[in-house]
Amino acid sequence: MSAITTAKAIAKAFARRGTPLPRAIPPRLCDEFGSDPTANHLWREFLTRVQLVNEPTDFAEVVRAVRKRLWPTIRAAVYPAR
Repeated sequence: MSAITTAKAIAKAFARRGTPLPRAIPPRLCDEFGSDPTANHLWREFLTRVQLVNEPTDFAEVVRAVRKRLWPTIRAAVYPAR
């Protein structure tokens, strides 16, 4: 799926829910959330429960990777090219 198609899908999903698209990085994509001890604990429990062994155990690394991949696409949904 192209970045443009993904951005359009994100915009439609937010519109269907009546939720405004974020104009700043959402709290769950911020470094503070990635370093939260409770979130880290839950992430490690999830990895154990689903038996994932090749995934990062540091939740902050996961949050950074998701933000790096997703935030530019969300921004494209907020500010589509004309």
